[in-house]
Amino acid sequence: MNNELNNNDKNQEPVPLKKPVSAVANLIALFRTVATPVDTSKAVNDLIDLNKTQMVLPVILLINGEINIHRVSDELLFATTDGPSIFGLQGSAFRFDIYRFSATQGSEIYVLTRDQAIDLVAEQGAIRDLLEYQTYFNDYQSERSNLLINKTAYEIVRALLIELYKVPKEKRLKISVANYILERSNLARSGVMKILADLRSGEYIVIQNGKLISLQRKLPNVY
Repeated sequence: MNNELNNNDKNQEPVPLKKPVSAVANLIALFRTVATPVDTSKAVNDLIDLNKTQMVLPVILLINGEINIHRVSDELLFATTDGPSIFGLQGSAFRFDIYRFSATQGSEIYVLTRDQAIDLVAEQGAIRDLLEYQTYFNDYQSERSNLLINKTAYEIVRALLIELYKVPKEKRLKISVANYILERSNLARSGVMKILADLRSGEYIVIQNGKLISLQRKLPNVY
C-alpha cells in the first residue's frame, strides 16, 4: 500500500451533498394532502408493484424509515436512503424499469401520482422547493454513479468505507463492513477482504467482529 497521499485535484474529496431539508419538508407536507399511505408491515416491502400496476407514474414519499434502491440488471444495491425523501418527480418510466425500490419494515410511506404532484406544485407556487430538491437528487445520483465508473477496486472500497463511517454509530455497528461493500459493488470478495486487511494492518481502520469501529486517519488515495 502506498502511504503517500496524492494531492492532485482529481483526488480531492468531493464537496459533501447536503439534503435540502426545508424544501423536502415543504414538498412532503404539500403532497400528503392527497397522498395514500402504503402498507410496509412485511420484512421487505417491494415498491415495484406500485410502479407496474398503476397506469400513471407514481411519486413516492418516504417520511420515516429506509428505501433500498437496487439496480434490476444485477441486483447491485445502488443506494439506501433515509426519510424524509421523495422519488418519482423526474417522471421517468425508464428509471422505474432499471431500479427496484424496497422499503424496510415499518417505514412510513405515501404515494400519489406525478400529475397530482406537479399540479400541487403549480397551484401552490412551490417551484423553488421542487427545483432545489431536484438539483440535490440529480447530484446524488451522479455521485453514486461516479463512485463505480472508471474506479479501481481500492477507490471503490475507500469511498464506501468513508460512506459507511458517516452512518450513525448505533446503526453502523450492526452492519457487516464486507457485506456493505459487496452489496454496493461488483467487486470480488477476496479482493475486498485483502484491501480491508491491508488497511487494518496499516492502522487506517479498526474493525471488530466484522463491524467498522473507526477510521483512525485519512485513507490513502492510492493503493
